[in-house]
Amino acid sequence: MMMGLPEQVVVLMFISFIFQPSFEYWSARSRYEYRYKGLLVATIIYSVISIIIPVVAVLNGNGNLGTVKIQANLMTVIAFSLVFYIYIYFKGKHFYVKEYWKYAFWFNLPLLPNYLSNIILGQSDRIMIGSYCGEEAAGIYSVACYLQTGVTVIIGAVNSAFVPWLYERLESQSYGTIQKQAEQLLAMLGFLTFGIVSCAPELIKIMAPEKYYEAVWAVPPVVVGTYLTVMYTLCANVEIFYEKRVFMSCATMIAAGMNILLNYLLIPAFGYIACAYTTVFCYLVYGIAHYEFMCKIRTADGSVSDLHIYDMHRNIVIYAVVAVLSTGQMLLYQTIVWRYALLICVLVIAVIKGGKKYYAK
Repeated sequence: MMMGLPEQVVVLMFISFIFQPSFEYWSARSRYEYRYKGLLVATIIYSVISIIIPVVAVLNGNGNLGTVKIQANLMTVIAFSLVFYIYIYFKGKHFYVKEYWKYAFWFNLPLLPNYLSNIILGQSDRIMIGSYCGEEAAGIYSVACYLQTGVTVIIGAVNSAFVPWLYERLESQSYGTIQKQAEQLLAMLGFLTFGIVSCAPELIKIMAPEKYYEAVWAVPPVVVGTYLTVMYTLCANVEIFYEKRVFMSCATMIAAGMNILLNYLLIPAFGYIACAYTTVFCYLVYGIAHYEFMCKIRTADGSVSDLHIYDMHRNIVIYAVVAVLSTGQMLLYQTIVWRYALLICVLVIAVIKGGKKYYAK
């Protein structure tokens, strides 16, 4: 066994690493070319088979059903991605193009510290909680992180649709409308964050047994912290467009190092809940650092200098409103009536304001 897993599972994992990116590449190009119908069909097919095949495998399997499920998941990923791998290979007609391979290598090499620091930023909390407070506390914290994962997936999906439009504006140097669209994204994702925080007690009761209910107190800072990653995402998109990868790695390493240091200092004193609040602070630093680096971007021909695409003061006001409202909901966790009354009030205000902007166009 390797990494505590059966050998066949490890082999399937490495095979999936080879083929899975092909679907991601095809999806990225489809979004960039606004071919959403085919992407939607492919996504629905994958969503359906990735649920049905593992369930069928478990129902008809023998032995360790957990291993059976993992194998079924991996085989589904491999079979589905293989279709796109073959499609891309034959459409491209070449396996090796030196220019492309060289560009991809040198483009991504400076980003490796960024990718590794992101992993540390996302995973160090649970590892350090397990080390200082025990596996039970790490399990409770992980329940709160399940809701965080939902927000992360939605932010990623929204950003995937936003990036092609953003790059078109950056290419044409039409910066005027970018902030307006960014504000709309922040408002939409902010309401989603507020909604999840508002419903956290009920969601935790659905997701986990009673002994994990205290995880509800970690949900607001964890989810709001994840919402703050939108600031990083908006700026990172610009950094990637202008190929300023070193900036990205520096900002991410600063946040990851700070997160580990604060966890080291605060977990022994305040327990696992400290991780939730250090995460909020580090994601805030993370976003501000990327914004500052983004503002220093200059293009090779000097056409862009001191790039101020986003109005960070306006964006911080949106973040602050979401944080304050989410904190208010946390204080109302023991009073369901008032909590949902506030949620409905915010929803009504959002609908009225959204309606005014729609009809004002």
